Amino acid sequence: MNGDAETQIKMFDAFRTLVDSMDFHLFNNLGVFQRLLTFETINRYTFIKEKARPSYLRALRLAYEKLDPGSLNKLLSSDYPKEVRAGEKAAKRNSVKPIYNRLVARKLKSTISTGFEKVVVKNWKKLVGLSRNFMREE
Repeated sequence: MNGDAETQIKMFDAFRTLVDSMDFHLFNNLGVFQRLLTFETINRYTFIKEKARPSYLRALRLAYEKLDPGSLNKLLSSDYPKEVRAGEKAAKRNSVKPIYNRLVARKLKSTISTGFEKVVVKNWKKLVGLSRNFMREE
């Protein structure tokens, strides 16, 4: 995902051309392309330069058009089903908004759980320590 926008555009256009030239059955038997164009790239979407994002969306749309239901189910049974669904919605709507929404939700969940851990767990440990002072010994 590193490089300037022109390099990324060329890469996504080359992927699109490659996927377009593939037979439907061949594409559905090559899981590496499916993973690469869906959740592997969606998880790194923020590294795609702004200028290259429309090129990625075109490649993503073509990838979802060629996916058969069995291949889609395989992707959904991966560790990233929410990213796969976000990509599917982005392809259907021709908009990157579902991808942004998924990345924001994931970041919020991470931030909230980190905050929860810092505040609640830390205070719970203090409470447990204090409660030991009030336990009766018989």
